[in-house]
Amino acid sequence: RARAPRAASEKRHMTLTVAADAVDYDGAGDELRVAGTTRTEHELVKLGSHHTLQIGLRARVSLRKAAWDASQRATLARAADAASTADLACLLLDAERCRAKLFVLTERLGKQAASVELALPKGTHGARSKRADAQKAKFLHRCRDALAAHVRWDVVRCVVVCGRGAADVAQFLRTDTTPAAACSSDAANVGHLRRAAAGGRLCVAEDPV
Repeated sequence: RARAPRAASEKRHMTLTVAADAVDYDGAGDELRVAGTTRTEHELVKLGSHHTLQIGLRARVSLRKAAWDASQRATLARAADAASTADLACLLLDAERCRAKLFVLTERLGKQAASVELALPKGTHGARSKRADAQKAKFLHRCRDALAAHVRWDVVRCVVVCGRGAADVAQFLRTDTTPAAACSSDAANVGHLRRAAAGGRLCVAEDPV
């Protein structure tokens, strides 16, 4: 006997407002589950019905409360700003391809703070070679500015520069003499970066060729 065709499954994204009654964290799935009653109406979800929101990494959420005191605001600000408690930063890069990602790490969380990616011209001769060299020089400056802007230098203990070309990038960070006023980041943060690089808080882990 022929089987009836199965109905095609469908995923639909919606925005709901839920008055939270209970919160549960799933560490294995990196997911926060917020259970409560819906406060907004949707064609698929009845107003006032029980619903559980599943909030994963990098999900966008809005928190609302009738009144916030100073302590609650401070707690929320610390939770949302990983760099404020991150004592380790990692610049993972491929300098040959002008790509880098900056991560800040706490005891419980690793979060991408910035990324740098520049396009390189194809070919290695003549004007194209000069443009490639110019892009690689710009890449070094962009990495410096990302570190200066997104690392809390009063908190971080160590910055690890790792990947292909890590030694060259670290050497640039240690010897860069570009006037702070010419950098895109705040001059004070650039100064903190240079003192950290000169003071031994910069470590290198380069991929073998």
